[in-house]
Amino acid sequence: VGAGETTLDLRRLLSALVDELPPARAARVAAAVTGLPRDAIYAQAMQERATRANAAAAGQAASAAASGEKH
Repeated sequence: VGAGETTLDLRRLLSALVDELPPARAARVAAAVTGLPRDAIYAQAMQERATRANAAAAGQAASAAASGEKH
């Protein structure tokens, strides 16, 4: 990468934006930065959000199961 050039990782950008913003807003910002279509980025943002929700639910289920085993 030369001076003034950067490589943008859309997944990392979108992940950071979804941490801070609702998916629609995150998609708008990412589209403005990358020049990619907002609708495609929004679909990825929603997928990221669903993946996180599933991971959180799995973690909670595992914690509940572990708590139940201790009793």
